[in-house]
Amino acid sequence: MSKTLKIILFSLVIIFVFISIYVLFENKEKIVDNLNFRFLVIKSGSMYPELDINDIIIVKKCKNYEIGDIITYNYQNKYFITHRIIEKNKNSFITKGDNNNSEDLEDIKIQNVKGKVILIIRNKFLIKVIIIILVIILLKIFWKGKCNEKHN
Repeated sequence: MSKTLKIILFSLVIIFVFISIYVLFENKEKIVDNLNFRFLVIKSGSMYPELDINDIIIVKKCKNYEIGDIITYNYQNKYFITHRIIEKNKNSFITKGDNNNSEDLEDIKIQNVKGKVILIIRNKFLIKVIIIILVIILLKIFWKGKCNEKHN
């Protein structure tokens, strides 16, 4: 890897760390809303089987939302809910969790919508990726150790 590429990657990591610290300890809602997307972890089974507990979703702010879209909205300024739009009105939506028996109790105002789910990272997939990365790291460490033994 070239020295320039290493410097660029190191700089990106440093920038990412500073942004992460700022988001964690400062006004996280403001900076996350300005980015127009957010990463969220699913904490309930209301959207099963489409979304499972501990799946990671990427939600992006959009101009238009349609029936069938899965959206995340701020519920009573307390927490986020991710459900599917089942009915669209002029300035609000009616939503329902795929695994729920009835629609949500309140209409969701457009200004409370944080965005539409654009990517789902399955928990099971993530665990497999982590295991593969760990195996590669262990093999690299083992291989490096074998190479060093040959030179001695």
